[in-house]
Amino acid sequence: MIERPHFNVEILICEDSLHSRRAICEQLEGVGIQTVVAENGKLAVELVKDRKGGGKKPFDLVFMDSLMPVMDGVRAASLIKAISPETPIVLMVCSESEEDGELHKANGIYEVISKPSTVQQLWSCLIKHLKPLNIPFGGKAEPAHVIKEMRDLNVFSEKQEKSAGNSILIVEDEKVLMDYLIDVLEDDYRLYTARSGREAVIKAGELLPDLILLDIVMPGMDGFEVISELKKAPGTSNIPVIFTTGLCSYEDEERGLALGAADYITKPFSSGILKLRISNQIQMQNLIKTIELMSTTDQLTGIRNRRSFDYRLALEWGRAVREKTQLSILIADIDEFTVYNDTYGHIQGDKALRAVARTIAGSLNRSSDFVARLGGKVFAILLPGTDLKGAAAIAEMIRTNIEALEIRGEDETVTRATISVGVNSLIPGVESSCDKFMSVADKELFKAKAAGRNRVCYLSHQASE
Repeated sequence: MIERPHFNVEILICEDSLHSRRAICEQLEGVGIQTVVAENGKLAVELVKDRKGGGKKPFDLVFMDSLMPVMDGVRAASLIKAISPETPIVLMVCSESEEDGELHKANGIYEVISKPSTVQQLWSCLIKHLKPLNIPFGGKAEPAHVIKEMRDLNVFSEKQEKSAGNSILIVEDEKVLMDYLIDVLEDDYRLYTARSGREAVIKAGELLPDLILLDIVMPGMDGFEVISELKKAPGTSNIPVIFTTGLCSYEDEERGLALGAADYITKPFSSGILKLRISNQIQMQNLIKTIELMSTTDQLTGIRNRRSFDYRLALEWGRAVREKTQLSILIADIDEFTVYNDTYGHIQGDKALRAVARTIAGSLNRSSDFVARLGGKVFAILLPGTDLKGAAAIAEMIRTNIEALEIRGEDETVTRATISVGVNSLIPGVESSCDKFMSVADKELFKAKAAGRNRVCYLSHQASE
């Protein structure tokens, strides 16, 4: 019978989601693992490069998110492999469409796991790719056997499994009630606490919990004031709030619900009823998040879709008008894609679309840059704060990267694709037209096609509004 494995290693976690980073760090640091975090692929590559250049020991393992701003996980993995080929990389993917075994293997990825990852998946990766201090491998103690025995011993407790799940911010100034709520909920959720209204507003903005349990009667800022602040802020306006309070008049309940509370529970309350009401809100929140993600993500390529692009364009357009800053757009189209599909088949065509999408995303260097698939073989890239010269340079870099891309078929045949790109850039005013902004880029794209494809076109002077 084995004990819980313990490690003395250092792992790089590359993940753009704050919640996911914290959940993974909590699991790993609990067994002696030192963690280093990076918010995107580019930062991860720089960390590996700095370590190599400084003569330090390489990371023992890398957990790499697949879809991130600035540089995606597959591109980052290929660069890390070139710098530190001995470092195993585990890719974390959200959907089956991201799973491309041959491509991942070619880019130095040892294993692919789903997101959100269970504790058992994380442990399986640790046992498989690292050597615990307290388990002598050999004989029966092989990775699969260790995982099975850990499962039989119930090492993967429910509390551990929940730690990577939903989070709740408890706002309560009375210690006894705070301790009670923690005791009731800690086995099912990740918990954060705040003991004042002001602290609650700050933590909610930083942590973005899935649910907030909010007392009403508190010194300084009361619960009604807190929910008013939360609903005004874009980042916290959609977080469900449940009031937990001793105020039991119909007027107080009506006021709380009118301010946007999802539920209203009066003290004293049953722990069973509290847990059921929280569970109902969490399930609803999870469903909403899933629907939102599906509705804004292109299911084939994993990047954002047309709906998401339209929303982001309106957002960036409004910001550029207010701040009188430059906004650029690239519209890219895969050249002769119908011929590619007819030659290699639609399955290979889908693989090419995914490869092009990853390459475009991996070519962008700022978190504010945005790429989406508009439909078919057409992609759009928004570049806030970038002038025409800078946008044209980025377009040319993307075109060059895709021209060099090797897209392997089932029989290992190397296929290639090229793109044509139209560019437009301007400082929009209140009278400017967003439709004309896109239309100019479209016209430049058609010029690139007519001039022979595989090129970037843009007006030689600043585009008109």
